[in-house]
Amino acid sequence: MTNGAMEFNYLNIKTTRRENLRWLAMQVGGISALATRLGKAPGQISHVIGVNANKNIGDKLACSIERAFGLPGGWLDRLHSEKDNDFSYPQANQGRMLAIPILQGREVIQWQQMPNKSILKRTPEFIKVPAQIGRSAFALRLDSDIMEAPQGISFPTGTIVIADPDKPMRNGDFVVICLGHDPTPCFRQLVTEGSRRYLKPLNPRYPLYELKNLNYIVCGILQQAIILV
Repeated sequence: MTNGAMEFNYLNIKTTRRENLRWLAMQVGGISALATRLGKAPGQISHVIGVNANKNIGDKLACSIERAFGLPGGWLDRLHSEKDNDFSYPQANQGRMLAIPILQGREVIQWQQMPNKSILKRTPEFIKVPAQIGRSAFALRLDSDIMEAPQGISFPTGTIVIADPDKPMRNGDFVVICLGHDPTPCFRQLVTEGSRRYLKPLNPRYPLYELKNLNYIVCGILQQAIILV
């Protein structure tokens, strides 16, 4: 085997371990819950599965993770399809998982118009979520602090939001929406007062926008948020 082939296999293992651990984190309630389960500090877990992960999951840590979840040895090193049910562990979602794309920019409006079609010019990242969500669902990574609140519900920069275009929109929902002729989506809370509708940022440094006289397309309703930072 050449050195190049050895490096290729090693990179695959690193990526597979990280994605599997991200999936486990989602099942138990996020990074903090996973850290508690593993007896680690949240910062340590963020270093290996966060948005800006800068450390790999070594063999010793991989073994301790598998033991903590009652998984067979080497489970973290293997790719698992949504039909793979040859494992079990406490407090985890045993249901089928659905891989959905993490979209960027104008891809969101393209997806809203033609979901599940080969319309993307690049190969997107995917994230696995419980299959109860609609098959037109997509993910979007937030790139600003507009929805980061000083207290209460907050969506900091780097949060991955899972949105479903097929869900009805109600007052108080968090929505992915495109305004006017701008194909770039934004993420806000919908607030209704009588016949008036507003888009509310959770960060008080940003203004409230009224939807009156604005053309807009609701691309999806928030179903889940995954904070990886």
